[in-house]
Amino acid sequence: IAVDQRLENPHIIKSSQVAVKIVSAGPDKEALDGAYANRENPKYIKSLGLTIQGISRVTPHGMLIFFSSYTLMNKCHDTWEQCGMWDSMQEIKPIFKEPRNKDEFQTSIKDYYETVQSRKGATYMAVLRGKVSEGLDFNDHNARAVIICGIPFPAGALNSKKVPCGTGSV
Repeated sequence: IAVDQRLENPHIIKSSQVAVKIVSAGPDKEALDGAYANRENPKYIKSLGLTIQGISRVTPHGMLIFFSSYTLMNKCHDTWEQCGMWDSMQEIKPIFKEPRNKDEFQTSIKDYYETVQSRKGATYMAVLRGKVSEGLDFNDHNARAVIICGIPFPAGALNSKKVPCGTGSV
């Protein structure tokens, strides 16, 4: 599904260089529903992994993947590791994960930036509202693709009378 986009601030990127897409299903036709109620669904997690693999293959240099929470990011990582998908993903591009520890964070970002320059590039898995999404500069080769998996609603937002739009998808 194509999405209209508009760059609001002056930027070096031309609007013709930006493509925004909503991927509603993975290559296995499984719905990519990033809603809280679906995040434990093994079919969703597998399909998300297959989708990320496919995008990794065609994305040069660096790729960022943002999850709605550390819980979801770690659940995906653990599931992909258990089923062997993690190794396949790493063969396409080395993957770095945003750590919660700030000392480890600086090392992981430095290693990511260095690895992006390699022939394969690299992928960085992070959390919306985490350190990576709040103020780091991913210029040039460091972020040729950004994938957002789900929307991080505040606790209780879905129980209020005003229900936010969307369920959150890749």
